[in-house]
Amino acid sequence: MYEDEGITLSSSGNNPYLDLIRVAWPLIVSMLAHTVMATADIWYLAKLGQTELAGAGIAMTGTFTVLCFGIGFLGAVRILIAQAEGAGTLDAHANLPWIAICCAVICGLGAFCLAPQAETVMDWLATPGQVSAFGAEYFRIRMYGALGVFVSIACFGWFDGQGQTKIGMRIMVTANFINILLDPILIFGMGPISALGVEGAAWATVCAQWFQGLAALYLLVKHRPPVLVRPLPGFPDLRLIRSLVKIGGPLGIQMVMEVLGYAAFASMIAHFSELHLAVSNVMVRISSLAFLPCYGLSQGASILAGQALGRNDRNAVKATLRASIQLGGALMLFLGGIFICFDEFWVSLFRTEPKFIELGVALLAIVALTQIIDALVMGFVGVLNGLGDTRFTMYAGICTSWLIMIPFAWFLCHRLGLGAMGPWASTTIQVSVMSLLLWRRWRTLLKRPIWSVTAG
Repeated sequence: MYEDEGITLSSSGNNPYLDLIRVAWPLIVSMLAHTVMATADIWYLAKLGQTELAGAGIAMTGTFTVLCFGIGFLGAVRILIAQAEGAGTLDAHANLPWIAICCAVICGLGAFCLAPQAETVMDWLATPGQVSAFGAEYFRIRMYGALGVFVSIACFGWFDGQGQTKIGMRIMVTANFINILLDPILIFGMGPISALGVEGAAWATVCAQWFQGLAALYLLVKHRPPVLVRPLPGFPDLRLIRSLVKIGGPLGIQMVMEVLGYAAFASMIAHFSELHLAVSNVMVRISSLAFLPCYGLSQGASILAGQALGRNDRNAVKATLRASIQLGGALMLFLGGIFICFDEFWVSLFRTEPKFIELGVALLAIVALTQIIDALVMGFVGVLNGLGDTRFTMYAGICTSWLIMIPFAWFLCHRLGLGAMGPWASTTIQVSVMSLLLWRRWRTLLKRPIWSVTAG
């Protein structure tokens, strides 16, 4: 048994639903905090105008494209620590957080070097003009916060893998409050502080991200994990580096390629119509209210699957998958129903023009359908990643994004003239195919006498 601030995580898997909820609910709150942070930027920027909203929205896609390799790569820390926790070999992984923080610094410096190229990045993503100009302002500043994001993920992995997911949640929620507090002050100005517009929204997020990174690092030191009290003559630990690269490399590459796919997705819409791009950006924010909680369940499933693998508990892995799919599906059905029943309300929170609301309502119906199928995908992905099978999930994600979603999105958007409706419909096709691939992979693994996909 493992004690986490009064919560007992069972190693027997007798109640996988409760185990998953106990591990995942802080991750879900963290994901929602991240969504609220981004939604706050969009909500305030919508008050400035449609062009500012479109520019910042496309810049957010570009920003996440830059950050996603580091986010995916460093996410492997959670998986490796979970496997070590289950196997009782946590001491042997004591240097892993330190190695991950070094990798975080490298990734952060790489993002920082992209800041001067903001105009080039935005010209590629959107038609040159005011949309691109506003996007470049936002993108350039956001690059300064990348290091804070990467350091926090490296530190969270140590705690999350052991089931202490509340630590990251508290930091993320606090960072979210900081962002919400600073947004109106920096965007519209207050007292001696001049209005910065789009730049103000970016600076508010950067401040929150640096708080996130520094707070996570402080708590890592405060909790005195072995990595910080052991001497470091043996650093670097090549065994741990190989494990981190084997698990994290595919995760990082998958995120890069999938996000690049969605960047191309957004670029298609940007070249079709500014209105369609603005509405699509709002749909991303609204859909995140459902996607990210389900993604939190998926991350919780990866932790429990990794711990079960470490214990060589095959039944617990199967129970975790079942609980993840059923809980995620129920969540997506519930939120999808809310989106459809109150569709005009959700869209009008951002802008109230009739054409904006009409297109937003149509897209929201597609979002509700897609997220139900996506619950199945995220359930499989979480468990397979927890088992260390990140290479297959990488191949499945890349192939379905670039061989299915992108061609269908371009054809429906430009050849059939459906605008944003086309790319969003293509995501439904993509997640449907991916769910079949992942189901087939799971059935194949069940036939093996032992779990042989772990990083070891």
